[in-house]
Amino acid sequence: METSFKRRMLNLANRLIRPLHIEIVPSMRADRPVDEYIPFHKTAAEAKKAGLTIPQYIEAVYAGAGTIQETIDRLAASGAICAGQKNICEVGPGSGRYLEHVLRVCQPEHYEIYETAADWRDYLAATYPVVAQPCDGRTLSATPDASMDLVHAHRVYNTIPLTLTLGYLFETMRITRPGGMVVLDIFSGESLDEPTARKWVESGALFPKFLDKQYVINLFASQGFRLVDSFFIGLQHGRTEYLVFENAPEEAAPASRPALVGEPAFG
Repeated sequence: METSFKRRMLNLANRLIRPLHIEIVPSMRADRPVDEYIPFHKTAAEAKKAGLTIPQYIEAVYAGAGTIQETIDRLAASGAICAGQKNICEVGPGSGRYLEHVLRVCQPEHYEIYETAADWRDYLAATYPVVAQPCDGRTLSATPDASMDLVHAHRVYNTIPLTLTLGYLFETMRITRPGGMVVLDIFSGESLDEPTARKWVESGALFPKFLDKQYVINLFASQGFRLVDSFFIGLQHGRTEYLVFENAPEEAAPASRPALVGEPAFG
């Protein structure tokens, strides 16, 4: 009955706004899948009620206890994060649950973020010593070429459309200095074995995006980056695969930003 009523109301609303060439469609997201966009104000209130910091609360509810520290420890062991990395860029930091760990380990002089959610972006800029760059959801345009010691992203490229991911990967290569490090994670074929694939299907979540591991390795290699490490981290319904790259000075080549749709490309 409730579903039928909602459908009738949706049809009525769409008839009313049809002259505006707008259509309302039902949400296809499952109820609170892992790493779905997390609402700021509700999360802050729930964390306070639980007597936890926001990152602690999110790890307990969404990420799984210990998984963030496990990730940080593995990245430190591979040399991806270390003291002395003066300039760091994080793409899509969200709640900052990785940001605060990287700040503590690296103690950078400059830490910038690109975050599309304005409420989370404002919270991070007010809470941590970071620079919130203007974010268009497609590029890292405020960051100069070859300027970053570390560019990292967590739970970003396994949730956004392919063309956005590719744009960010080209931008990441552009801004990483020779000798700099890149950290990202993907849902690769290796992280989606048959039992894991069934878990994702049963979860009802529709946000996961697949990306071929070897393709990503080849893409970075074409711009002078070498794969340093790869490892898996568990998630609520499966696991994600981390890839760590170094911009090898002897192999480095410029990685220019690809022309956007409708933007002229100049040779």
